[in-house]
Amino acid sequence: RRVHGGSNLLSSIARMSWPDQLKHLMSSGALNEAAILNKSDGSVIASSPGFQLLSYSAPVLLETGEEEQQHINECELVCELIRTNGYPGSKGIRFNHEKYMFLRRQDEPQFCVWAKKAGGGCVISTSQVMIVVGTFSDKKGQTSNGCTNAVQSYVEYLEKSGF
Repeated sequence: RRVHGGSNLLSSIARMSWPDQLKHLMSSGALNEAAILNKSDGSVIASSPGFQLLSYSAPVLLETGEEEQQHINECELVCELIRTNGYPGSKGIRFNHEKYMFLRRQDEPQFCVWAKKAGGGCVISTSQVMIVVGTFSDKKGQTSNGCTNAVQSYVEYLEKSGF
């Protein structure tokens, strides 16, 4: 079954039990936190407790080497990352008020971006209409590979379900 754009897609998204979907995504223990976003506008469909995509002001390093306070909207940054095929802008990749360092991206078999921060990192992947973000924590024994497997398996499931 393929869900196509328009009202069919919106009604299908509304009918999904996203808290249950999030539990399924988190069930392997490979993820510290996770979020499922609508690819069209970056709105958060579901997120694990305490994992938020925030809006705030933060210093951003300019090409001149100077820092400037700029408005950060983490949902918009994720959408920008997807629109630019995985290349973060000057504001970077940020979740929960933390900045991640871009590591790499791939297009096939699934679009995927990897980023790192002190003590962990994140994996971002997309289906037709959803963005899936998973984070991992070194302190909890979680790894980039485990996070990648969990996120990419879930994205495959979304694709097979028409999302």
